[in-house]
Amino acid sequence: MMRSSALWFKLILKILLGIVSTVVLFCILLFPITWPLLLMWLTACSTTTERMSISGYDIRIDETLCKTLAANYDVQVFISKRGDRNQALLFRYDPASAGHPSFLPSIRFSDPHMLLISVDEISSISFRRYKWEKLSIEYDIRSITYPNPHEVQELE
Repeated sequence: MMRSSALWFKLILKILLGIVSTVVLFCILLFPITWPLLLMWLTACSTTTERMSISGYDIRIDETLCKTLAANYDVQVFISKRGDRNQALLFRYDPASAGHPSFLPSIRFSDPHMLLISVDEISSISFRRYKWEKLSIEYDIRSITYPNPHEVQELE
């Protein structure tokens, strides 16, 4: 009787050891392959780009939505002289709601040397430039939900 329970114990121990070693081997060999796939599945980004030409300048507005464990929205406004590939960042902010047209900026010249960027409601600002080459940039933002004390402002 004692011998049969010892055999059962050894058999169960061998089965458990086999299961554990299989799982460990799977993690060592296949985890490096599956980890990037898991990250790609958990991190999905999409960018929508709008381009316009105003008074000899090319303006590009990028709206990026990244979904990881939480959603991250980002809107960036770039400027360049018409036809020039070297673009400068003017404005980067987190919109209050991505995909809604009123949260994208409207851009126009208020006079020949003053570019006006207007947006209704935003969550926070991470960067804004007030001067680029001979242009002054003015902002008309109706509401900022979370003002950022670490916002980068480039005055010149």
